[in-house]
Amino acid sequence: MDLEGPEIRTGTLEEDIQLKEGDIVTVSVGNQDAEISSFTINYEDLINTLNEGDNITVDSGLINLKILKKNNGTMECQVIDGGTLKSQSHVNLPGIRVNLPLLSQTNVMCSLVLSRKWILLPFPLFVRQRMFFN
Repeated sequence: MDLEGPEIRTGTLEEDIQLKEGDIVTVSVGNQDAEISSFTINYEDLINTLNEGDNITVDSGLINLKILKKNNGTMECQVIDGGTLKSQSHVNLPGIRVNLPLLSQTNVMCSLVLSRKWILLPFPLFVRQRMFFN
């Protein structure tokens, strides 16, 4: 079984958003009103974790954004590589250390169930430090 580990995703959109290179979009955290932001990301500590100049990669690298300015609860970003943004798209923060648990509650429950039936060998591909393998 593949334990996915921490996931950061875009919020639910009423319809897809076409992002073009050079566009300026507003990104917010959580469940902000769509009128306040172009789209949301479900990582609550996003604004505190990122800095101006950092990149946000969406949809397996198809869409890339650069943070221009951080405001109160939102970030103004420039689209570097455009594309069609859909609901619940996967988000990566290249080179950024995120403050998320190693395993989600679902991962823990699945591991417990599987450990009763088979030998479980976890191979977390998203670990950054060797100490997790000792």
